[in-house]
Amino acid sequence: MKRNKKLGQTISALNSSAMREMVVFVTLSDDPQTDPREQNWVSAQVPDAESLVDASIALAAPSDRPSTSPQVHLLNRKGQQVGIFHGADFEPSNLLLYINGLTNAHPHEEPSILQRLIGWFS
Repeated sequence: MKRNKKLGQTISALNSSAMREMVVFVTLSDDPQTDPREQNWVSAQVPDAESLVDASIALAAPSDRPSTSPQVHLLNRKGQQVGIFHGADFEPSNLLLYINGLTNAHPHEEPSILQRLIGWFS
């Protein structure tokens, strides 16, 4: 599988850390021979090249930048898109830090009844 050198550096750094178990990389492909080499990297098959282009356009829609390939789309735990790295002009450490922030983001828990009572009197 052909991939961007900087993305490869990011994946190597991430996979040598505890984040490996928390992050999944997905490649969209219309090539049935696509076989990612990393354990936490999967290939999602699209039926044809036109569908691949349509999916790429849809994913890039939230950005105001022109559709530059390659693109790295970041999704949170709920599957919501939270970032796009366009092109190959990013620093691997920046992408790694962004991913680290996402893996360490904890959802806010509902306060307990005791915490609500204390909050009323604070």
